[in-house]
Amino acid sequence: MVHMDTTESDRGDAVDRAAGRELRGLRAKRGLSREELAAQSGISFKTLQRIEAGERSATMREVDSLCRVLGVTPRAFISAALAEVEGVSE
Repeated sequence: MVHMDTTESDRGDAVDRAAGRELRGLRAKRGLSREELAAQSGISFKTLQRIEAGERSATMREVDSLCRVLGVTPRAFISAALAEVEGVSE
């Protein structure tokens, strides 16, 4: 069993929430509904909803699919989410 320090767990939760906010922002900028983004990326609506809410981590495959539809690189998406967690403005 892997023991995760509370600080690591808290940071992981913060990263999930930041990624969800970044995803919602990109989706809104592109004028896509959740239904449209889910259909175009091949991710279920419920999964997308949970990722955007920060309740679930996106897999690398999901990040790649979402980024392709949203027209951003996975690197840019992840960097933006981490920058928010670290309090860095890009």
